[in-house]
Amino acid sequence: MIDYDVVLPLRRRRRRRPTALLVPCLLLLSPLNLANFLPSASAGGVPEIQTGTTIFAVKYRDGVVVGADTRTSVSGYVSNRYASKLAFVLDRGLVVDDGDGNQSRSSGSPNGEEGEKDPWDDEPCRDLSTCAVLRSGSSADTQSLADACRHQLLRRSVLHGRRSGVSDAARLLRALIYNEPDLSASLICAGWDHTLARSVGEDGDGDSAGAGGGEGVIYSISPGGSIVEEKDGWAIGGSGSTYLMAHVDSRYPHGRSNEWTEDEAVEFVAESIGLAMDRDGSSGGLVRIWVIDRRGRRAEVRVPGHSAEITDQLGGRAVALDGFAPPSFI
Repeated sequence: MIDYDVVLPLRRRRRRRPTALLVPCLLLLSPLNLANFLPSASAGGVPEIQTGTTIFAVKYRDGVVVGADTRTSVSGYVSNRYASKLAFVLDRGLVVDDGDGNQSRSSGSPNGEEGEKDPWDDEPCRDLSTCAVLRSGSSADTQSLADACRHQLLRRSVLHGRRSGVSDAARLLRALIYNEPDLSASLICAGWDHTLARSVGEDGDGDSAGAGGGEGVIYSISPGGSIVEEKDGWAIGGSGSTYLMAHVDSRYPHGRSNEWTEDEAVEFVAESIGLAMDRDGSSGGLVRIWVIDRRGRRAEVRVPGHSAEITDQLGGRAVALDGFAPPSFI
């Protein structure tokens, strides 16, 4: 006589064995890589340095203002509080403020005698562009992309004698990212492009469209390799961008960027990045800003204003807590 209380459990266990052996075999034969389901890590199991960040670019009437925070992190650890997330792949020259509001070149003829011709008005010098790449994603991947782009543009100018523009740099970065889909990189490419016609907000120097002209331009490059020219006049990226979309929509003069002055654009970028740093745990440090126009680039560094105001309030005087706690705790 068969004892089914003993045989049936054994039969059930036998049915499970092929399934248990089949699952790891399917994983080995599957084209999916199991590493895609594991936390991101480089060789040796060390997490990559991520530029979880806030990057921002805005057009104004004479050029472009770009800005970013300065924090980089490894998982939850802040590895660098003062990193630079802006790389220049086309550098026309550095503009220095002499303290009196006058801007001059950092190189070239040192004397600025009255009546001397402005070196920037020379035709060979005017046919130059300044292009900044704002980086978000893996720090190693984005640095490598910026270096490769700078090298290729320099090689092109030496071998073929052609000066590249911002649009050339953006399309080259798009090709590099598209050919390497495993890269973790989301970029904003912005600057002054001498190959474009003069924008409407020209400064009355008599420039016309075509040779000798130029215009500020902004491109967004997604991790997959798609490229979009931001016709609205602004682009934002990084982990802090989700906290700023509504703020930018309500404050930026859409379709009227040629009415904005440099000071207004700089203050808007500094304020927006400061707001993102207050809410985004991956953004922090300082606000690093570059102003890019037909003369070159000029740097500014800002301390986040909102945090400074709170510190002044707490350190300078007692903060009224009425309505936030029972009277016994005030």
